[in-house]
Amino acid sequence: MSSTLTWRLFCNFALRYQPFRALRAQSIEYKPYEGFSWVKIGTESEETFAATNRIRDEILKGNPIFKDTRGTTHASDIGGREVVVLTNFPRAKLAVRGNHYHPVKTESFTYRRENPAYVILATLTKTVWAAFKLQDGDCFTNDPNIIHGVALPKDSQLISYNSAGFTPGDTVGRRGNQPLSTVQEFDVMNETMLRHFFSELRDLDDLV
Repeated sequence: MSSTLTWRLFCNFALRYQPFRALRAQSIEYKPYEGFSWVKIGTESEETFAATNRIRDEILKGNPIFKDTRGTTHASDIGGREVVVLTNFPRAKLAVRGNHYHPVKTESFTYRRENPAYVILATLTKTVWAAFKLQDGDCFTNDPNIIHGVALPKDSQLISYNSAGFTPGDTVGRRGNQPLSTVQEFDVMNETMLRHFFSELRDLDDLV
């Protein structure tokens, strides 16, 4: 199923349920990033931007499913899809989220903040990498079995749309506040890799 069709189906589901009945969203046109078929990027239209904000605001009305030094995580299943909102108040300059992959689910992300977020993805063999920045309203989607990590600046928000509802076994690597000693750590997103891929970060101290 294409990313555009997936987004349209999500919006159709959302419109059937309160409090999302009033949403009016257009699809996001994703394009492959630098020719890679497994990661695509796009930018929200004004209508989609407003619709995402409405969904985000409703999810944030609930209690977070957990909270740590990086920020909070709120989640809800909407129309059979898990939607997650990450909010951040890191002590360091950037807070790392992800560093895991999903064997089955496709995941799409939308970013909220004027300062950029940093994305690093890799195949399971770590032989092919992609890295790019997100600005306010930017989106990306990655296929199953792609390791993904995002470094988020203070007071930013990342909204994640999954292709299915929450399934405990469909995250390989760290999810949320799981202790690192209990999970496989892929660590595609760390200070070394951030400095390698993003030249503007090379002279900064204590990135994450």
